[in-house]
Amino acid sequence: MAAGVVPIVTAVGAIPDVVTDGEHGLFVAPRAAEAIAQAIARLAQDRAALARMSEAARKRIAAAYSLERVARDFSQLYWGLCATRAPRAAT
Repeated sequence: MAAGVVPIVTAVGAIPDVVTDGEHGLFVAPRAAEAIAQAIARLAQDRAALARMSEAARKRIAAAYSLERVARDFSQLYWGLCATRAPRAAT
């Protein structure tokens, strides 16, 4: 997605948190080879939709999953965990 590749995915795990069907990519049923083929054909036939989804996919990843953003989020998480941890009793 960061490279503008439109994903054809199944709605499992956290994928629906990243991809919106018809906006950033296309959803198909798990283990549905025919549905995958139809999704590929749909994108091949509708170049405007392919271009729109490609740009949306690239923007989605750049906005939500950039290296800087992920590093900042993890840093805040770790600092928060350190701040709330109870000190050990001295022995």
